[in-house]
Amino acid sequence: MRRLRTLDSGLRTEVVYEEGMGDYVLEGATFIEGLPGIGMVSKVAVAHILASVKAKRICRLYSPEFPSPVFVSDGRLVLNFADLYAVEEPSPTLILYGTSQPASSYGQHEFCYTVIELARRHGATRVFTVGGLGGRETVSPRREV
Repeated sequence: MRRLRTLDSGLRTEVVYEEGMGDYVLEGATFIEGLPGIGMVSKVAVAHILASVKAKRICRLYSPEFPSPVFVSDGRLVLNFADLYAVEEPSPTLILYGTSQPASSYGQHEFCYTVIELARRHGATRVFTVGGLGGRETVSPRREV
């Protein structure tokens, strides 16, 4: 793995490329973002897309602004992350999938800048974001039997 600071911009998100993927370009790609948020809608939708296609990971992003909880997988601690994937068929697509998003406004702006620059660098020409809309929680009236 090759570790790079994000596009020499001096920003804080760390980008860790998979071997040989630093210069990978998928011309005319559509970029789809899927990070957890309201109702986990985006994360679930993008996980379904990734399970339905052949994707290869380009890089993993770590932000110091991600929340501090970690996950345990096979007895190992896993930090919060976001992965950028490339899908060549059926159409060129870059997909961002992750376990978290930055907790602060500054962290969100910095992370989004990094992600958009990465998407552009790897060939994206269109951006789609997926998400849920927060609304009023409704509860069905109590039913007596």
